[in-house]
Amino acid sequence: MEIIIIISSFILLLILILIFIRKNTKSKSKTIDNVKDKEEMSETKSTKPDDSEFKSIIDNLQKRIESTEILLNEVQFKNKKLEEANRELLKEKASLEAQIAKLEGLNKKKEELFAVYLHDIKNPAGAIKNLVDLLDSYELTINEQKDIIKSLLISADKILKLTGEITKIVQEGIDEAKINLSKCDLNEIIEKIVSVNIAKAKSKNISIEKLIKNLPLVNCDPDKIETVIDNLLDNAIKFSEPNTNVKIAANVVDQILRVEVIDSGPGLSVEELKDAFKKGVMLSAKPTAGESSSGLGLWIVKKIIEEHKGKVLVTSKRGRGSTFAFEIPTAVS
Repeated sequence: MEIIIIISSFILLLILILIFIRKNTKSKSKTIDNVKDKEEMSETKSTKPDDSEFKSIIDNLQKRIESTEILLNEVQFKNKKLEEANRELLKEKASLEAQIAKLEGLNKKKEELFAVYLHDIKNPAGAIKNLVDLLDSYELTINEQKDIIKSLLISADKILKLTGEITKIVQEGIDEAKINLSKCDLNEIIEKIVSVNIAKAKSKNISIEKLIKNLPLVNCDPDKIETVIDNLLDNAIKFSEPNTNVKIAANVVDQILRVEVIDSGPGLSVEELKDAFKKGVMLSAKPTAGESSSGLGLWIVKKIIEEHKGKVLVTSKRGRGSTFAFEIPTAVS
């Protein structure tokens, strides 16, 4: 009985020992697992940023965005200012180009104006010389001498008037001559121009025939119309052969005044007729007594007649002379 009790006690003891060992093993395993979990959590915590770090990163990014927006706004503002400055510069450039064009135009007008006046002075100056030569070269009656003196005074007065106008242009900076309209007696104007050109015609033994009816008063600039008729008659004498005749005719039809100057010169070709009134054009016909020619006379004629709202005309054939004419309304406004 005692042996059984001893054996039973021994078995119970073994059981208790096994239970203890098992419990101890589980405890150690759990402790190891807990340690591992803690280490893993510690590692996780060490690699994962906390909330303050996230906030700092976001703040930095926000600040960069804001500074970028500020720079972008500044660039856009400066770009807008540059565009405005560029537009202003383009406007200034266009304005300067317009002013340059205007000044060039004014300078061209003044050059043309002076060319006209210098040409206009040349005719009465030449007339004075021819009249003085006529006084020295012929036995003249008292009446003929009086006519020559009268023509000299007309030419001298014309020169004084032209020089006065040139002085006015220089002093006042006028860029173009204005026409001064008034009621004009064309009969008187034609008589005056014939008288100042008679000496030149006589020097070449050219007769001047007037085919003029009683003309009504015409609304025109008398000085300028005198210049037109003087240029046409001067050219007719200049390009006509000696011992021939030149005709000047005038009439009014349907309130249009037409004046023609017909010469006995060499005539013009069809091609030359197109350029006859262009500035500075030198035609093939040459003055028959070596007179000078500038190529401005007919251009001046056209310019003045167009100012009177009229037109110039020319008909010519080689070897048969030329007819230069102009037409203006009798009531130019």
